[in-house]
Amino acid sequence: MKDIVQKISGEIFFFFLLSFLLFPNSVQATSTNSYVLDDFTDRICTVSAPEINSYKVINSHFVLSLDCTENKQRSVHIPIQYNVDNQKLRVTISEINDHILGMGKFETDPSGQPIPSSYEHNYLAYQNNPVEFSLQNKHYDGLSFYFICRKSSPGTIGKVQIDKIEIIPKAFTDTRIFAYILAEIQLFLLILPGFLIYTLMQGRGNKINLLALLTPLSVFFFLFLYFILFINQKFSHFPLLDKWVLLICYLALNLLLFLWLKQKKEIGTLFANFRLIGWEMFALFIVTFVVTVIVVGDLELPLFTFTYNELFSRTYGAFGAHDPVFHYVNGIAILQEEPFSKYYENGKLFYGVQDRGIMAGVIYAVLRGIGSPINSAIANSYGFYTLFGSAFNILFLLPILGLHKYFFKDGERPLFIVFLVSASAFIITNYYITWFKLAAAGLVISGIVLLLVDKENIKQWLLTGVIWGIATNFHPSLALTYPVVTLWLLYRFFKAREYQFTSTIIAFLLLVGAFLAMNAPWTIIKSVHFPDTNVLFRQHFLDFEKYDPETGIVGSIKSFGNKYTIKEQVNRRLERGGKSFRVEEFVYLLKVFAKETWQRFLNIWSFLETSYIAFVFTPLVFLWFLLSCIKRLFPKAVNDYSPLTQRKEKEARVLMITQVLTVLLIIIGSFGPFSPDITWHLPMSCTAIIIYLLIQKIITFGRIGIIFLVTYSLFTYYRLFFPFF
Repeated sequence: MKDIVQKISGEIFFFFLLSFLLFPNSVQATSTNSYVLDDFTDRICTVSAPEINSYKVINSHFVLSLDCTENKQRSVHIPIQYNVDNQKLRVTISEINDHILGMGKFETDPSGQPIPSSYEHNYLAYQNNPVEFSLQNKHYDGLSFYFICRKSSPGTIGKVQIDKIEIIPKAFTDTRIFAYILAEIQLFLLILPGFLIYTLMQGRGNKINLLALLTPLSVFFFLFLYFILFINQKFSHFPLLDKWVLLICYLALNLLLFLWLKQKKEIGTLFANFRLIGWEMFALFIVTFVVTVIVVGDLELPLFTFTYNELFSRTYGAFGAHDPVFHYVNGIAILQEEPFSKYYENGKLFYGVQDRGIMAGVIYAVLRGIGSPINSAIANSYGFYTLFGSAFNILFLLPILGLHKYFFKDGERPLFIVFLVSASAFIITNYYITWFKLAAAGLVISGIVLLLVDKENIKQWLLTGVIWGIATNFHPSLALTYPVVTLWLLYRFFKAREYQFTSTIIAFLLLVGAFLAMNAPWTIIKSVHFPDTNVLFRQHFLDFEKYDPETGIVGSIKSFGNKYTIKEQVNRRLERGGKSFRVEEFVYLLKVFAKETWQRFLNIWSFLETSYIAFVFTPLVFLWFLLSCIKRLFPKAVNDYSPLTQRKEKEARVLMITQVLTVLLIIIGSFGPFSPDITWHLPMSCTAIIIYLLIQKIITFGRIGIIFLVTYSLFTYYRLFFPFF
């Protein structure tokens, strides 16, 4: 049965991959019914607040002038007469100034009032292709659009020129089904190089190593593709190939690796490695499908109308900022050889490009470049980017399963573990929030797994340094996870090497050297081109102390020390640490349960679990405490089940201590305007490992522990998913 599932699932994904790559035109609609408006001369249109907003027709084009003094939506109604039948709307815009960020479409009721549920949004500032919106199957006597200024600025006028409005047939690529297929294809494209490289380097795999190395090896592959892109951009004499270079190189390099394996007679080994983690990969494809269903939701044109604005409802109201846009615009700038300032200057985004890691943008640029020759509109869409980010974040499950395999040599049940680990609003929402913190957390966990498995091998420290360096290139906050766990792993290595100081020092130097080497390129680029003000460090640990270029971050630290006495710092840190237990929020949740509707209770719970670390851990800690009490009071009710050896139990306990201690130190050390226990302000590798280790602890109670876990997980999935279905 296992081989049949793996074979069928593999054939399905290969079929969809080949269909998408080789026959992109086959998914286009065949109907020719359409409506085109490219001359606005005789159109009498309506704009909101006509005393400050206006339009005029220039050379038959529709030119809008919008007042951006206040951050309000500016709407325009363009009259048409057309019966829509399974069609969509396409708007071609030739000119837009920097003051306009995006536009949207909405439906109106018979009285002309907007229907709130009909709003669709699309970016204008981040794409060159026409924007598209869905239409209902009905007669339209007009189209209603709204425009959003980048920010409120007195006296600022935003201008937009619309050249053409089209109503055209929908294609298969506009459907939700295509979005599901595309998400699975992206996951496959991300992991395929890792399988090929691992088999070429290692032959028949060790399961734990394969799970730990699959994502890092794929990242190395995509970095090599970026190197090819960089060389082509700087030295290419064949501009006609620019659009195709990444697609050609992706296919050619994978084919070359495959032929190399064939020459070494290792094709059987490659498929053996696929089978070795077949159930793990099957679990990832299932999670990808479920996450895509949530992302797509009820959007009629999911790839073209999904923007970061959709995240607010998909995170239970916990998150709606534009952080996920950073890597999107970074990828655009990298692929199109544009200056980052085009997207960041004059406060267009809250942070500067130097304040975040660049790795996610690099890999997205490569994948966007692979997809652009096939269908540029899809590859350029924010929906495509979100599905890519979701697939990348989901890969964090591989090292988690590697960690589980390390502790549970037999009967690891990957589908079951994925089911349990994902049963949290924190995990589910971070699958599709594209700030790639979960993807980076997976790389951190990969390094930990490698050092756990081969504790005497000094080469593992070099490899882990490289992987951890890549992780902080996704998000610099991951560096906070390393000190405590590294001290323990070094001590463990020191003991395994029979207390040899020299080899331990060499291992540490290799780790640090590799880590610094991987961070050097982006650090050098920032120091040359961007004024790095250490804004994230000042924001979270120095109460947003001002930055003086002459004194640097040292001056900010001294100024912070002069501003707050040691006693004031200690008192405030302890106060913030105490609030992190969220007692008031727990009491409030109980009041909601007692006095308000069941649906609101579930929504508030999911909101709190998305937002605060206490709500992530408390249910699992409570289950562990409850089972401990049951075992003490009714020992016969708990099976004697010890899948871990005594050594593994000790290692799991110490690993838990390192992660909890790291979280506590960060919470106590933080000193700023934000609550220190917000889930996305803490390293997600620590959170994910603690979640897994708590689950592991509950599993060791045997059948009753598993029953408790499954029951709670089923309730959690009901709580998380009922708003979407």
